[in-house]
Amino acid sequence: MSHALVHAVVSRPETTAVALNDLGHTYPGARHAVLADLDLSVAEGEHIAVVGRSGCGKSTLLSLIAGLVEPTTGTALVLGDRQPARRLESCALMPQGDSLLPWLTLLDNVAISLRNQRVSRRAARAEAQRLLDRLGLGAWSGTRPAALSAGMRQRAALARALLARKPVLLADEPLGALDAITRADVQQWLRDTLTGTSATLVMVTHDVDEALLLAERVVLLARREADAPARVVSTWPGWFGDDRPREVLLGDEGFAAARREVLQALARESHLTDGETAR
Repeated sequence: MSHALVHAVVSRPETTAVALNDLGHTYPGARHAVLADLDLSVAEGEHIAVVGRSGCGKSTLLSLIAGLVEPTTGTALVLGDRQPARRLESCALMPQGDSLLPWLTLLDNVAISLRNQRVSRRAARAEAQRLLDRLGLGAWSGTRPAALSAGMRQRAALARALLARKPVLLADEPLGALDAITRADVQQWLRDTLTGTSATLVMVTHDVDEALLLAERVVLLARREADAPARVVSTWPGWFGDDRPREVLLGDEGFAAARREVLQALARESHLTDGETAR
């Protein structure tokens, strides 16, 4: 299926999963706002990727959606709900750190998502084991996190987030700790796994190929001046929904042109000045 045809035939349900309206946030004691005047709507079942330079507020954006941080101005809604606890209840959040529980084995760390849904211990562990096997972690299911590499722990954290079965998946650099070969394999597995599901994905990544492969829409978050808050400044169609294999898409002329366009836009955006920090 061609990329153009995908965008011609894919239709989005009318329900809005995430709605950010005139959103802004300033951390206590900070001289400048991290985000301001940000408007973003994500349809139920849509996959979007947020790209931008380090420090522009991408992780803060996910925290605002999840209800972990409340906006200074504007509103954040998840499935129409503004209450932080209800927003968090609807989201599975995969932060940059794996956040695995050190006293549990890898298997029980992943199975905990199902146990929280009142799935029996036996059934939860069986399903978690199947997913760990698919991610190449089956042999380490009885191992505790401290004995595993960062990449292995991150794959397990991804499995745990997916098994949470929440309507909205928020992923902050979900594949960032993986080596290139494993990352390519997991990218294709995610494309296959997310196809046909109703899950809404909001993903932060620095990998432009990954953004285009896993999202239907790529959003650039940027500061136009060093001390200015970040806003959504550009969007592009992604290539999620094109059922060709990852390796084929990476060699496609249209995909290469999209990659160049996003990279050029990133290069145009200014760095934060020395001493400025954002999350």
